[in-house]
Amino acid sequence: MEANTEDVVAFLASLARAAAPDREEAEHRAVALFVLRELLNDAQGGEEFDVSYSD
Repeated sequence: MEANTEDVVAFLASLARAAAPDREEAEHRAVALFVLRELLNDAQGGEEFDVSYSD
């Protein structure tokens, strides 16, 4: 099943809304766009990266 950018933003905004229902819708959308940009690694031009971690 495919999702376009608006589908993903709407889904992420719904999560933001659930986490902070007292905030305005514009803030939920801004949070969603921020998360999506970070997931796509836009700040680094989409360069490959790795994150080391342990549990």
